[in-house]
Amino acid sequence: MLHADSPLFIKPRVSLPLMRFLLHMAAKCNSTDFRDGLRANISLFGDSMQLFDEWRREGVDVEMYADGLLIALRDREHFRHHLHDLDITREAGFDPQVLEGDNLRAHEPAMADHVAGGIFFPHERQIRSETLTPGLVDRSRQLGVTFHEHCAFEGIVTNGARVTAVRATEGQIPCDRVVLAAGVWSGILSRA
Repeated sequence: MLHADSPLFIKPRVSLPLMRFLLHMAAKCNSTDFRDGLRANISLFGDSMQLFDEWRREGVDVEMYADGLLIALRDREHFRHHLHDLDITREAGFDPQVLEGDNLRAHEPAMADHVAGGIFFPHERQIRSETLTPGLVDRSRQLGVTFHEHCAFEGIVTNGARVTAVRATEGQIPCDRVVLAAGVWSGILSRA
């Protein structure tokens, strides 16, 4: 985390909130919390493939592949660590297949010899994420949704507990529903 080119970089500095956060995060780095988190993540995406199938049936153009998912691990200890948690994926209905040595190379002939092993999930599918948003936008437009792009949100207009319009830099935009998808800022905006 201290390397600037790391996937998660934290700039070293003296900060009490940062220290509290890091200590709390370190306390959660254990097998029990990891397994709880794995179960929670599986439950979050459990029905996602059925949802993508439904969207495709309804006309959303998204590129999807059903080739399974192979997780290859170079380090033998790291490989064993992943095997320890396969019971959770099995409980969730996945069918993990442990592949080592010749079995791994038979499955993926281009696999380097120094790879310790792999776990193959044969029923996993992947979507091309760069096709999902345009597919949803195109289908939404076909269904009558209007998109207002490149205008800043300024507030909302309500009638009782119901939102009736959004105030933006281009003016007041009447609406039936509001989808709040502002990432980390969603909590702040939701207070409106």
